[in-house]
Amino acid sequence: MRRPHFLVACQVTFIAVSGTRSPSLALNAHCDCAGRRTLEVEPPVMSTSKVLQHLYSFNTSSPDFLRCLHYLFRNDDEEQYLTTLQGSELTRLVDFLDEILDVIPSTDDVFRQCLYKLRTICGDHAILPSSYTISGDLSRVGDDAVSGGGFSDVWKGIHNGSKVCIKVPRVNVQNREAVEKTFIKEAITWKRLEHPNVVAFIGVTRNPFQIVSDWMPNGTLGEYVNENPGADRVGLLLDVAEGLNYLHASHTTHGDLKGPNILIDSTGRACLADFGLASVVRGLTSVLVTEVQGYSGRWAAPEVLGSGDRNTREADVFAFGMVMVEVFTGKSPFSEFSTMVTVSKIMGGERPNRPRKPGFTDSVWEVTLACWQQVPACRPAMAEVVGVLREWPVHFLSTGPSP
Repeated sequence: MRRPHFLVACQVTFIAVSGTRSPSLALNAHCDCAGRRTLEVEPPVMSTSKVLQHLYSFNTSSPDFLRCLHYLFRNDDEEQYLTTLQGSELTRLVDFLDEILDVIPSTDDVFRQCLYKLRTICGDHAILPSSYTISGDLSRVGDDAVSGGGFSDVWKGIHNGSKVCIKVPRVNVQNREAVEKTFIKEAITWKRLEHPNVVAFIGVTRNPFQIVSDWMPNGTLGEYVNENPGADRVGLLLDVAEGLNYLHASHTTHGDLKGPNILIDSTGRACLADFGLASVVRGLTSVLVTEVQGYSGRWAAPEVLGSGDRNTREADVFAFGMVMVEVFTGKSPFSEFSTMVTVSKIMGGERPNRPRKPGFTDSVWEVTLACWQQVPACRPAMAEVVGVLREWPVHFLSTGPSP
């Protein structure tokens, strides 16, 4: 027997500030046999280009604005219109999306849709919103970089009288466009991350391309614990966990968590940096990929080493387990073995030995082992790890930075 149902159709129309009509979206409300009401939303009846023009005239504080924005992105997923814009239309679009992100709550689904679309468009066209370009005086200090990796150099700099960190990608004629596009995507994401345990993003310059962030005077995590034997190591781990948990809650993965990518500020607090750089590495030549992956392979999860996909929360959790050992030993994981041997061990299910260090208790070891589970789904979420760390006593009295 056919199940009866009742259909009630209603029409919702968005009204722009100017009083003109924006796209009408038909919503069909159904009542099933149990009396439950379900809502089916039909696709927008207007093209993406027309929806966008209406959005430009909307009041962003209107609830209808977010709703219309959602349909813009959904419609564009099929039309792919926004990525075809050029010239002044493209500049207007990326500045508009950037301004929207300033007013939309970061917890809203539309925020994530907007950020994803802005990141994609800017990466494809090697363009940045105007707000990303820093103003004022910027200069490098000294004749040499303070550190460097396989694909970038880090300089100490001065911006408007304050110390800053300047990261400069290593580029050549062949890879310049690819490198800039991938660094642009990272800058788009980085600007939207604000947390005490994430290095603060300041801005970028073009010609040359540089990413400018806060200066971290106490160096990397490994340098800090080796120079400060009395450092609160559990507190440092909590810093890292809090930052990583924030990233995951913001639908962002770090992708390359390790001691050298964890920096210490003037108060002795650990802050995450260079998150998501695995996506940058995959855009470069095979020589650079080998160099960088060889270094990060000591922290990488087995599924990362097998497939090369770094961008999962579970892979970040595994890397955090390696950082737990690193904090107490002051050494890279499996430091006594070559990179090739280390990768083989991790993929085979082996893990570093338990550090015989004061403060590395059974509870610390249990969390470390949980993060190292071979099956990604068996690893704890970072929110769980943070909860456990907050309950631990302080095993080391913090002495603060060395004078």
